[in-house]
Amino acid sequence: MPGQAPTAQAAAIFDFNGTLVTGEVWQAIESWMGGRSTWKRRKARMIARQLPVILASKVGLVSADFMVRRWMPAAWSTVRGMDERELAALVQHAWETVFRPSLREQVAEVVRRSKSDGHCTALVSATYEPFLQPVREALGFDVVIGTRVEVLDGQVTGRVLGDTVTGPEKVRRVTTMAQDADPPIDLKRSVAYADTERDLDLLQLVGNPVAVWPNDRLHQIARRQKWPIMRDAG
Repeated sequence: MPGQAPTAQAAAIFDFNGTLVTGEVWQAIESWMGGRSTWKRRKARMIARQLPVILASKVGLVSADFMVRRWMPAAWSTVRGMDERELAALVQHAWETVFRPSLREQVAEVVRRSKSDGHCTALVSATYEPFLQPVREALGFDVVIGTRVEVLDGQVTGRVLGDTVTGPEKVRRVTTMAQDADPPIDLKRSVAYADTERDLDLLQLVGNPVAVWPNDRLHQIARRQKWPIMRDAG
């Protein structure tokens, strides 16, 4: 009817690392850049600066979410000066050598089924956004939300734009996505898939949370909340 608000749609929202794939973007950066002396020096300085936070995270003095917020901008700073052509090659290298080989096919099938059921499919991750594009193309995600990186005049500056997409920022970006979608997304009818308690706020944001290969902490929470748990059959 004229003037009637559109019916809200449901979404299927997927975390990336540990949920859809087991590989990490840093593996791809190291294997691509590791033989270059300039990069080795940058890496050593970066790790030295981050070492107190790394150690504090390992013994539980700071949260994993805090660690990710510190690590992702610092790690990206090591590739500054790369041109757009090499960035594209690195992204393809990451897909071919790290992400595609570590893709959880069981979860990928859920993505495909969600699309066939008419859900808006979204991939939301702290991973740098360019590295999510091949995954989008392979699985047909409707929306991809990742940590944005700056490219100026064809050169990677080594800076991230805005906050790393983890914790509260991930929830904020998903909420904005839901509000801006046409038709809007009803998060209470939606499903979210994640593997650690770092995404607990995201899981609680939707009406249908699913723990995927959960770590011990999320496994405990999922059992207590009676959430579905996805992992290897048998």
